[in-house]
Amino acid sequence: MAYIISIRDSSGVLHTVEDGATVATKEFFVPATNGTVPGTAGQHTGYKINDDFHVARIELFVPADFSSIIEAVVTRIALSTGTHGLSYFTNYAALGEVKNLHIETSAGGHVDETDEIIYEYDLSSQLSALAANDYVGIQVESEPRDMPNDLILGVRFRYS
Repeated sequence: MAYIISIRDSSGVLHTVEDGATVATKEFFVPATNGTVPGTAGQHTGYKINDDFHVARIELFVPADFSSIIEAVVTRIALSTGTHGLSYFTNYAALGEVKNLHIETSAGGHVDETDEIIYEYDLSSQLSALAANDYVGIQVESEPRDMPNDLILGVRFRYS
């Protein structure tokens, strides 16, 4: 958001200046906090999803200065080359609300991945009613049709 400042000098002339200030974009990363199988890829750590019913979970808190979501991406590393199927689930609410006031899901699809490459999945659309001070639970799980072999690192959250 830019601000326009108008000042009238002693001779009565109005001077208008745009300060060029914009709303700051903020970003943070939260690692996967729980899952079926802990794992590593090089020096990266997370939770593996490489079999039926494997899950990785991430918990985050939406800061008080949150205004709007720009991006919320789950970051993963492919542990093999092939078609990987993952589903994404979110539930979120604020203090004093039922924990799953908002529930949103998405089949992340079946994506061709290459071993050792870092990928992201944007789940912003699954946080449609997100507000400041919400607690957000995210679960990533396998889709048996195209069994994934991924290491879920966490979520990168960008907002203004």
